[in-house]
Amino acid sequence: MNKSKEAFLPVDEHHELYYQQLGTPAGIPVLFIHGGPGGSFTEKDKTFFDPEKFNVVLFEQRGSGRSRSPVPLLHNNTRTLVEDVHKLANHLQLEKPILFGGSWGSTLALLYAISYPEKTRGLILRGVFTASKKERKFFEQGGVASFFPEVWERFASKVPVEEEEQVSDFYYKTILSSKDEVQREQLSYELIRYGFSIYARTNNDIEIDKALADTDYVRKAQILAHYSINNFFLPDQFILNNLNNISNLPIYIVQGRYDMITTPKIAYTLCQKLKNAKLYMVDAGHSPHEDKAKSQLIACLDEFGEL
Repeated sequence: MNKSKEAFLPVDEHHELYYQQLGTPAGIPVLFIHGGPGGSFTEKDKTFFDPEKFNVVLFEQRGSGRSRSPVPLLHNNTRTLVEDVHKLANHLQLEKPILFGGSWGSTLALLYAISYPEKTRGLILRGVFTASKKERKFFEQGGVASFFPEVWERFASKVPVEEEEQVSDFYYKTILSSKDEVQREQLSYELIRYGFSIYARTNNDIEIDKALADTDYVRKAQILAHYSINNFFLPDQFILNNLNNISNLPIYIVQGRYDMITTPKIAYTLCQKLKNAKLYMVDAGHSPHEDKAKSQLIACLDEFGEL
């Protein structure tokens, strides 16, 4: 798919969103919402979409990727991100788009639909994350160690003994407030490396190091720390407590059976609470580009095209 349009949308006095619009203007509108917080979209993310069927908009959240701001963390919270989605959809005159979001992108897709159900055609979610404390505990407090002991050991080894009960909090606080620039950069690298190390089942050190070399891990880590230390700016269980707002929307959930970042239980719980949702548990990890995950996501898009 070739790039047809790219631009910036000012959303307030401090932030401009970078976006690309692809496919056919007469196609079914889709908003692609990337993960993170602090992530971005890639060229591979465009390959989910048939350019003859869909009018696709991919954008990078405030402070992230190619979006522009002199103060990336200022006015950067979950509510402003949701409103940015709304502003972008209105600016591009997308009438009731499908929201296509994975990981943190699934969080924002759910929150947007809860806030604006009448402006949402439906949801395609992958690696569901509702930002509850219970879900976060697995990733942030060592649940991963049961499956990737060497990854957790490396991550935890950077923390002083007196902080070892709150490993992730030590990372977040240091990345955001330490005056030691070298320490901030080292811990930023390790925080993003930790996520990359359990992202896909086929990851190895060479692939992880290459991915880190190609990313601004310091800014990614700052944004992730900013959100995590603030409980993602959401009351606990907020999404699960407000699902009645989206009980009539078509929702497709693709969940990796071996996902070690957003584990399958939350996707299953969400589907149990939403009788209008379809859950596809696939032989994959967290990455949407593993074969079984990708093919099922494309199949879900095809189903939307037939509705």
